[in-house]
Amino acid sequence: MATPRTPPPLDQDARGIVDPAQLQQMAQLTRYPVGQVLDGLVDRFWAVTWALPPGHEHVQAVLNHPGANLYVGVPEPGAPQSAGPVDGPLEGALEGPHRFVTRRRLAGKGWTVAAMTTPRGLGAFARVPARTLTDRTVPLHRPVLDVDGPALVAAVAAGASEPERVVALRAALEQVVETADVGRVAIALAQFQPALDRGGDLLPEEVVAVVHGPVRTEVEAVVHELTGVRVDLAHGVDAYDEVVADAFEDSVDHRVAEEGEQPGR
Repeated sequence: MATPRTPPPLDQDARGIVDPAQLQQMAQLTRYPVGQVLDGLVDRFWAVTWALPPGHEHVQAVLNHPGANLYVGVPEPGAPQSAGPVDGPLEGALEGPHRFVTRRRLAGKGWTVAAMTTPRGLGAFARVPARTLTDRTVPLHRPVLDVDGPALVAAVAAGASEPERVVALRAALEQVVETADVGRVAIALAQFQPALDRGGDLLPEEVVAVVHGPVRTEVEAVVHELTGVRVDLAHGVDAYDEVVADAFEDSVDHRVAEEGEQPGR
């Protein structure tokens, strides 16, 4: 099994970060590898910390990848604060694939740790069709994810350092995958034949549809459900990631031309 790649630091890859130089003045963004269990489902973990002077605020614009962000951290100024067994206001949320520029307001001191899924990865984590999460941000909790939201937030907050918080989030998501429907994970990993070898009776109908591909539109409907992005699979399932990414970028082109950046974080 190949070793998951180490994501490049911001100074080597700033795609999607509008005015990365200003971000580096206001906050520290660090990227972390995903580990073996989440490889293929999560593109990277990322974490940001900031400490701004009183009365100062920074608004960061981002052009998003065709994936989701599952995060725990300090909410934006003025956002509703969720009660939970942690000190200070923290939130856990799932930010679905966004087809437009998103903006995040930073003030005071704070931090966020997150997992950015691959284009196909969201379907392995979500218990609802990924298409229903497009352009939405929802609590990181049941029924969307099979996880105890407050307990997850508390576990991440208990980390004494940023790397420990990332480890806590990674462990929680690994548990979600290990208990998830094998068919949805198989589709997300595009490992169709190995999944069938484990027993076709264990797989939902959509896996069989993707493997045998009797009707392309049915396959495209499955991809839409599990990724939240409409695609044309005319080039076959082998081009899965590339096709999904291209479709997502096409859907945002007319909204982000004025930003002059490419999707990323």
